[in-house]
Amino acid sequence: MTRSFAGLSAHLAHIAPTLSRSPRAGADGDDLSAAEQCRMVDTILRTRRLRTSFFDDVLFADPAWDILLDLYMAELQQRRVTVSSLCVGANVPQTTALRWIKLMTDQGLLRRLDDTTDARRKIIELSPEAAMQMRDYLRGIHALMPSPQ
Repeated sequence: MTRSFAGLSAHLAHIAPTLSRSPRAGADGDDLSAAEQCRMVDTILRTRRLRTSFFDDVLFADPAWDILLDLYMAELQQRRVTVSSLCVGANVPQTTALRWIKLMTDQGLLRRLDDTTDARRKIIELSPEAAMQMRDYLRGIHALMPSPQ
């Protein structure tokens, strides 16, 4: 399922209260709730897309990063992502996205699972290690942000 970024933002605003109350919010000593992490990932995704309004998107093709961001957002929202949906979200030709998914799976960043509701589909998710790295990355960004005065 593909969403526009405006639709994703609206969906995020709708589910943010639920995410902030979820047992995962603040788990493992996180100083960022799931809702805060969703807002940060959403901002990163929107700013990445905004660049294409000003520059040729070929200059900034980075399917691996788009895949990581998409899957981390899905994890925070407790959504499952199919391979075909991830290919669309990577914003590159399907063959390119599939190569990146294979490479990232081989490197232990992604896990490929059978879809229990449809044997024809595969589900892709971040490995626990990759999810922790994404959490740490967002903490690092948060630490760089100036405190409100």
